[in-house]
Parts: sequence; C-alpha cells; structure tokens
Amino acid sequence: MPGSWHLFGPEGELVTARFAIHDGFTKGMIKDGARLETIKILKYAKATYPNAAQVTVEGTFPMTDQYGNTSNDIVVNVIYERSTLDKINFDGVSKDRIWEIRDSGFIAPDFRP
Repeated sequence: MPGSWHLFGPEGELVTARFAIHDGFTKGMIKDGARLETIKILKYAKATYPNAAQVTVEGTFPMTDQYGNTSNDIVVNVIYERSTLDKINFDGVSKDRIWEIRDSGFIAPDFRP
C-alpha cells in the first residue's frame, strides 16, 4: 500500500482511508498536497476494492483550539459512491475539483478553496 494510509473495510462494502495531511510552506501547498493524496487514495481503493459501494477519505491535520491546545483533527472527510468512482478518470481529474465532485462529507473551513 503506497503512502502512509490506513484502509479499512471488507470488499463489497464501505472502505475508509485515513491519512495525515503533510504540512507545507503555504496553505495552498498543504491543500494541494491533500487533494493529490486524495486522488492517489481513491485510485488505489478502487483498484484494491473493486466492489466497494463507497469510499471515504479522511485527512487529519494538527489544529489548535481557542485555548491553545493542539490535536490531530479530521479536517477533510470526503465520501464517494461507487457511481462517482466509476466516472473518475484518475489520469485526468483536476486536483482542484476532486473534493468538489464528492457525494457527501465535509471540508474544514481552513481547507476550503
């Protein structure tokens, strides 16, 4: 399995992949890296679990609350149904659109475009 991903779920059901979003020099670079990692994970999950009904990708990142406490929070939770996965051309999909074409889920405000 490439990268430092953790995939869970039996074939034919729901698959969840969790990864740590890497810090970068700028917010834009952090978001771009997370989007590219999402594409890699979806491509890998589709090949590894060809009968999965749904793939959820969760990205974690260190966030600091109003009291100064830092924890690794899920900041990206994007869910793709089988029908959407089947439409994605992984060699041509734009990294800028990969989260927009999700079926459901959320993206924390700091990670939105």
